[in-house]
Amino acid sequence: MQDLRHKNNANTSQNIHILRLENKVIKLKVRIQIFINKKILINALDMTKINLIRNINRGLNWIENYIRGISILLQNPFNILNSIKGSLNTIWITLQNIIAEHDQY
Repeated sequence: MQDLRHKNNANTSQNIHILRLENKVIKLKVRIQIFINKKILINALDMTKINLIRNINRGLNWIENYIRGISILLQNPFNILNSIKGSLNTIWITLQNIIAEHDQY
């Protein structure tokens, strides 16, 4: 009779342990899905920011070539500098938002 009780207690203990592990797995799956969704969002943001980085590079090349005397006269170099500043600010804000969002987890 005591052996039967011991086996029942062992089975109950194992079942409780299995249920706890199943709950942990479910919670981990949810967290993984959250990270996957955020990574997709970050990748999408990266793709939109690539054009900003290209524009910054192009603007800097125009200014550098103008300073070296290689290219034609720029109509308004201040517009190019303002565009570069705007693009850098957009990228900076995006990175700050990503870091703040990342720090929540």
